[in-house]
Amino acid sequence: MEPEEADIELRSEKARSIIGQIPNRIIRFGTFIVSVIIIGILLACYYVKYPLIIKVATAINSKPPSIPVYAPESGIFIVDTQRNSTGKLDLIAAIETIGVDSKPKLIKIISPIKGMLSFNYQLNDMVRKGETILFIRPDTITGYTCQSFLPSRYISKLKIGQQANIELNNFPINEFGFIAGKIGKIYPMPIVIENQSFFKIEIDLPHNLKTSTGEKITVYPNIEGYANILLNEVTIFKALFKYKNQGQPYK
Repeated sequence: MEPEEADIELRSEKARSIIGQIPNRIIRFGTFIVSVIIIGILLACYYVKYPLIIKVATAINSKPPSIPVYAPESGIFIVDTQRNSTGKLDLIAAIETIGVDSKPKLIKIISPIKGMLSFNYQLNDMVRKGETILFIRPDTITGYTCQSFLPSRYISKLKIGQQANIELNNFPINEFGFIAGKIGKIYPMPIVIENQSFFKIEIDLPHNLKTSTGEKITVYPNIEGYANILLNEVTIFKALFKYKNQGQPYK
């Protein structure tokens, strides 16, 4: 082998050796960056608070509330559905049923208060005894409130004044926004619904039916939706470890 060729080959081997090695400075710098990122994530998990929110069904009603009127008997609903208001003790509807003598019998329905009418049935519809056939909304409304039932396991985390934002069915939140509310009343005694224990709560609406987007909702009796109740704010560490075996208390 010629001296020049041997020198070139030797240099090539040294070059490959140098190229194949990562400088220690780069390794140390990369390790430092990764360590900073990991420490940053751990600090964020320890200090950054995560909102614990529970989502429960709710219904909005006026204060004083709308009054439901129930069918006294099964039969044919007789009503002027074009009528939208009533006075106290006015005849507002009737149910035509069959009496004991097999003859048609008319049962009159008298309004207990003055207010606006909201019908659930049309003229000549068949109704069953006990069904809600209409609502009467009082003329004088001082505000609105929501009622919800909170699972008993969360009651220790609930306090008067906590935030509760309301999403309404049939009013998409991306278009209408939400209605801001606050916990106004917690009933002291639990109730059992389908073998589960709940506490009844009331949510006050400081801005009535004005939403976060500035929309004014036209309410109908017992309009339904969901209340997103802010129970607490905890660090991500606590949210991961303390609640991992307690289901999903937040959405």
